[in-house]
Amino acid sequence: MNKERLKEMTQDKRFISGIYNYCDQWCERCTQTSRCLNHAMIEEEFTDPETQDIRNEAFWTKLSEIFKDTLDMLKERALSEGIDLDALDTDPDPSRTAEEAYRKVFPWRKGFSSTRFRSDGP
Repeated sequence: MNKERLKEMTQDKRFISGIYNYCDQWCERCTQTSRCLNHAMIEEEFTDPETQDIRNEAFWTKLSEIFKDTLDMLKERALSEGIDLDALDTDPDPSRTAEEAYRKVFPWRKGFSSTRFRSDGP
């Protein structure tokens, strides 16, 4: 699936936003497949039986293409939002505070709240 087609599909109002986050991959039993973007993408992309078999190279080739397109779209979105992905640490310094890391990635934002990233709540 090309990126433009995927972007087009994400704007389709028939799909319930985020419904795929609750997916258990039992599409055959699901009553919401007609409203699910994930199901529609699978139906479009994996029509060839070889691309549905995890033991087949065609499956892995198709999956690799999807990951590449996803990464490209992530980079495009980051650029449009002014986020420098190269500024992200892949091996962060544990002595750096969350505020320092946040300001490195989002230098234009003024309001940093350390409670924003706490897992135990404010």
